[in-house]
Amino acid sequence: MLIIIICMFLFSASLSSGQDYATCTVPDTTIINQLLRRVVALEQALQRNATERVASLEMQLHDTISKLNNLTAEKNSLTTLLETMKEDLERVSRKQQAALNRERALHDPDWHTPFNGYQYRLTPLTQSWQASRTVCQDMHSDLAVIGVQNPTTRRSLANTLGLENTWIGLNDLSREGAWEWIDGTKTTHDNTQWFPGEPSNSGNQDCGEIWGHNFQYKTNDDDCTKLQKGLCERRLLPPK
Repeated sequence: MLIIIICMFLFSASLSSGQDYATCTVPDTTIINQLLRRVVALEQALQRNATERVASLEMQLHDTISKLNNLTAEKNSLTTLLETMKEDLERVSRKQQAALNRERALHDPDWHTPFNGYQYRLTPLTQSWQASRTVCQDMHSDLAVIGVQNPTTRRSLANTLGLENTWIGLNDLSREGAWEWIDGTKTTHDNTQWFPGEPSNSGNQDCGEIWGHNFQYKTNDDDCTKLQKGLCERRLLPPK
């Protein structure tokens, strides 16, 4: 095989140099060594070219990956910016809607506004404590807590709305004798002004009301199934 390779090189050399190697005979050692060096040099050149090509392709791949990463980072940045803009838009929209709702609430003739940050109205029908609370909740409010804890506000509401016997957000339904407001606040001497001798739990009275006896308008316990109106309370939230 080596002789064939050498002959091929000799034939190629004869074409380029004009020397006659057309008849292939076994050359001497010098020629063989020259040809072997040329073969080795050619092999090394091919290896260098292959290495350089691989290095070039690896560099191109690295550049492509880098560009792809940059595009991904840019896409993520734009997505974050879009989400932030969307949140800002929603926040502005909520603020505008809150301002509109507050303006409407201030001019709602069905609700009384005593300037304590809340509005009040009576339920339209006489119902049980739970049914009255459900009516209040359907109007985005609840049975009154804050307004009736303050003596001045309670008196103002009594004079304006007429609180003769009116359900409020107070009960001991969870545990007998453990009275608490529906916002979770425990009753204290400061936040609950009971009539003298109350709560008495006479006849299983577990729900709180404002009792207008002798125009005192203080807190009393009563049967939760008793039919009477409830005092609804809703907060006037400032725009955010």
